[in-house]
Amino acid sequence: MKINNIYLSYYVNDVLKEITLNFLESVENDDIKFVPLVSQFENGYMLEVKVISKKEITLDDFRIEYSINIKNSSMLVNGYQSWTESMEMTKNDELKNINSIINGIMEPYGDYSFYKYKGQKGVLHSYGFTYFRDIKKPMNNVLFLGSLDEKSGYTIFEGNLKNDKLIIMKDCSGYLIDDEKSILKIYIEKAEEKKVWDKYSSLFKESRKKWDTCVGWTSRYNYYKDITQDIILENLENMVRKRIPLDVFEIDDGYENSVGDWLLTNEKFPLGMNFLAYKIKSFGYKPGIWIAPFICSKDSEIFEKHKNWILKDKKGKYVIGGWNSKWGGKFYVLDFYNIEVREYLAKVFHTVINIWGYEVLKLDFLYAVAIISRNGKTRGAIMQDALDFLSDIIGDKCIIGSGVPIATAFNKVDYCRVGADTSIYWENNKQKFLKYRERVSSISSIHSAIARCRLNNRVFNNNTDAFILRKENNKLNDDQKYTLFVLNNLLGNCLFFSDNVKEYDENTMELLKSIFPKMKVNINYIKNKKEVYEFYFYIDDKEYIVLSNLSSSQAKVKIPEGEYFNKSEFVIKGNSIMKLKPYETKCYYKIQPKKDFYLVGTTGHLFSGSEIESIELTEKGIDIKIKDKFINNSDIYIKVLKDNVNISLDGRKCSKINKKGYTIIKM
Repeated sequence: MKINNIYLSYYVNDVLKEITLNFLESVENDDIKFVPLVSQFENGYMLEVKVISKKEITLDDFRIEYSINIKNSSMLVNGYQSWTESMEMTKNDELKNINSIINGIMEPYGDYSFYKYKGQKGVLHSYGFTYFRDIKKPMNNVLFLGSLDEKSGYTIFEGNLKNDKLIIMKDCSGYLIDDEKSILKIYIEKAEEKKVWDKYSSLFKESRKKWDTCVGWTSRYNYYKDITQDIILENLENMVRKRIPLDVFEIDDGYENSVGDWLLTNEKFPLGMNFLAYKIKSFGYKPGIWIAPFICSKDSEIFEKHKNWILKDKKGKYVIGGWNSKWGGKFYVLDFYNIEVREYLAKVFHTVINIWGYEVLKLDFLYAVAIISRNGKTRGAIMQDALDFLSDIIGDKCIIGSGVPIATAFNKVDYCRVGADTSIYWENNKQKFLKYRERVSSISSIHSAIARCRLNNRVFNNNTDAFILRKENNKLNDDQKYTLFVLNNLLGNCLFFSDNVKEYDENTMELLKSIFPKMKVNINYIKNKKEVYEFYFYIDDKEYIVLSNLSSSQAKVKIPEGEYFNKSEFVIKGNSIMKLKPYETKCYYKIQPKKDFYLVGTTGHLFSGSEIESIELTEKGIDIKIKDKFINNSDIYIKVLKDNVNISLDGRKCSKINKKGYTIIKM
């Protein structure tokens, strides 16, 4: 990487001044001292740029332009916030600004108002972090760059893959400096992908405890705003009848009188929200609730009685947070720095947690608090101030962050949405055509979950959003439903669904039960060729491959050497060519032969064999122990190389049958 240009502009008493350099050096003038610092960090290095002001200055722009050999690389494009489509892209891809047809109502959701889209093939931009991967040698080391400070402004990495250029820029306009401030701090290293993510995440101070894996039910993706107390109770009771071992049962949008009036429950919930929290707890689930803390709708009591709480721009106009037809159109942003707003939110969360009794808080539309910079603070600083405030008042209760700029949420939330809302459709083709990157879309959600999977269990637990298995009110075909189901399980520690399980047939219920217990996955590496993905991963000491065809054409994949087990195909020899229909996904357990006996596979868990806690040879024979929360029926296939060996399951002798040279235990 060779520096071509360093550019800094700032205002002193409304006069714009500029500094231009062509290499890293300290410079000083009557206003400021510009201090770049480079330090070695293991095999990589840290680049920090400090500004020491002699007068009060306001930053306008800062960027460093590099020459870099990236023409034959793919670039990780991390979108602006949770819902922004993210993926690895190449010099043949492009990012365009949102179409003017929907710009007026959808612009606030993205970066369209403050980042200038180039609209050229190969000119791509990523927020917070990125890497470059050699397309011809994808298993080689990646060149990684990651921001360590977003308070000085969102860090944007703009790569020109056709002209071998990289610009590191800060969204720092309006940043007030009256002493010494860091305006850029990034970590750069070329290394093996997993190792570089481990190093990067270790540089962030842990501020919240790590919650475990989570499977939950939410009202959103089936009922949306049209929920009632009876609908919630019916789904809760059906879940209990079917003995589904959920972690969380969450009530989403629709309980409040209006968006913003979180303590005013509407007439559809006559017994109140504390009654429902009590009911949920009584069945052994953690009660969860949805709140969008920084916005309000026009029909809310807040908007009617507290207009001084609404954020205004420099022209004195109310700041619009977005548009939602179910909320009456445009909605507005609360001024987080208004003390009355913070007092109101403190009261809301005190009531929700300590009086109503909710333990899991899904906090949504968080980006809205930082739509405009103000008070001498950048958007990034405002976002972090708001997240720190929420973390403080919520305490040790669980936070699920959504609609949030990803890098600002590191260690500020317990779970974080890493993709768009999934949908009963595979893709929203109209909004995709209009270049709306935050669209509700199942395939967009999957793309982002793949791109951000390395964040999982490092800086937070990834919430890969909802799967949809139901037949009613669903336009996904069977392969699309299964692919969404598998990949959401694979790529994150937290997932939800909204189906009424009473409507499931026997096969669908068996599939749902196959995700329990929810497993922590250790992804080794991912291959991608024309939307056909190969995921290689471990669960405990067991090795797996998932093959997933996200394209609309049939695909073929050659699996590596060895033997593999799949419920429908049984034992597959390595080096076989596997055919995948459009949108089809298959999962394989890699058989690990041993001297006396070994596990061939199981049929009860989505990830075959992962439900087995241990399998060992004792003086009495083979003893198999099953993990807690496993609730499905299952056949366990074992290869026994000695005759007349007793087999016990959780300490109890079990019956067995022999078939095709394998011993089968039925649970």
